[in-house]
Parts: sequence; structure tokens; C-alpha cells
Amino acid sequence: MAHGLFGEPESKPESEMESTSQFNVGVDFSLFDARINGTIEYYNRATKDLLYSYPVPSPPYMYTTIMANVGSMENKGLELTLSGDVIRKTNLRWTVSVNAAHNENKILKLSNEEFTTSVIKTGSAWVRGGSTTRLI
Repeated sequence: MAHGLFGEPESKPESEMESTSQFNVGVDFSLFDARINGTIEYYNRATKDLLYSYPVPSPPYMYTTIMANVGSMENKGLELTLSGDVIRKTNLRWTVSVNAAHNENKILKLSNEEFTTSVIKTGSAWVRGGSTTRLI
């Protein structure tokens, strides 16, 4: 560790990889001699130790923001796929398919005792214009 102009090295929390657990269940079905086929699927994904940039005082920190593993998020949804043979002949087959999905994302936690925030920053101000959402 280097000592010198800035004194002792900055102490910050150890960053970890985000971890995800997932539950997934689905059913494939076929009706009318396989003229109609489909899949229905439900999933629930939970992610913890989300990395986020938090404001911190300077000093004691060298910079005014720090990355920390604080957040958790849930993502769940239902997906449906249907396909059917409109025409099924010896030398011609015309199949039509449709897909529908409903997804729900929730940020469950984005603060703890040490690091807090009241906004979620999305995008990049330099690339996409960026935006900020206030937490209620």
C-alpha cells in the first residue's frame, strides 16, 4: 500500500459480484394433431448485492462517490407463445406464431445504514441524455 501525498489509503467496502437466483417453470403443449402448439412459462429472478454509486463525504474518502454492494431487485414474468398451422398440405405449410409477455421489475432495496440514495440514475448524460427517478 502506498502512503504519501494523500496519507492512508482510502478504506471502502469490498465490492463483490452481484448474485442471482432464479425459479423457472413452463409447460409445452400441442393440440389437434400438432396443428396448434404453445408454451407458457413463469419465471422469478432475484438479484442481490447490486452495485450502485453512492455519494460520500470527501474527506475522509478521496472521491465524492463510491461503488457499493447494497441493492436488491426482483424480476418476474409470464410468457406465452402460440403457433398454429393455417395450411398444412403435402407440399405447402403455412404456420403463424404469436408471442406475449408480461414482465415486472421491482427494486427492493437500494440503501442501507451506511449508504443511502433518494434517486435512481439511468442512462448516460453524455450518450443518451440520461434521466433521474426520485424514490418515494
